[in-house]
Amino acid sequence: MKLIYPPKSWLMIVKKLSKSFVLVKKIILIGHSMGGAIAIRTGFALPPGSLSMLVVLDVVEGTALDALPVTMKTVLSFPKSFTQPEEAIYWAVSNRHVRNEASACVSIPPQLVSKDGNLCWRTDLMKTSQFWKGWFDNMSKLFLSVPGPKLLVLADTNRLDKELTIAQMQGKFQMEVIGGVGHCIQEDDPHKTSAVLLQVFTRYGFVKR
Repeated sequence: MKLIYPPKSWLMIVKKLSKSFVLVKKIILIGHSMGGAIAIRTGFALPPGSLSMLVVLDVVEGTALDALPVTMKTVLSFPKSFTQPEEAIYWAVSNRHVRNEASACVSIPPQLVSKDGNLCWRTDLMKTSQFWKGWFDNMSKLFLSVPGPKLLVLADTNRLDKELTIAQMQGKFQMEVIGGVGHCIQEDDPHKTSAVLLQVFTRYGFVKR
């Protein structure tokens, strides 16, 4: 099947990366959720031999596309504003948006900006909703087409779609599952996530213990 190549916006990222990492011998791209789609398309577009490894955290094309209606409802349910950062952190943890309170204290405040005396979300996600499907379309094929070692870290094996299930059985990429976490794997259990990455990076000789 013919692959759909990344648009010019992805190539701009590649150009920036090429300048930033010109002296770096080993480039490892890691992306979570939508960031995973960016990492995949960037890795696919990088010059041959410049990428050492691609790591994608909890995003799979099939399940992501199936979940778009739920994603829409979830985003619409977000509070429009908060009076203080602690209120936003409490909301994130109580709604299991982030299950680790310590992580939420780090990640939630930077997502907010002051406006008319309240704290509002820095990014209006609904303004990007028309692009959601296009971001995930063809992602599995692009992921499998990126040369070199690939690691997919999931919160549950049920997230795998048919194409990646077959590819994983054929040994085309490595998969690790971290239990007891939600979608925000790296925030819900940063210790397990870092341990998985360290183990894989050590195996490939990217780091020494």
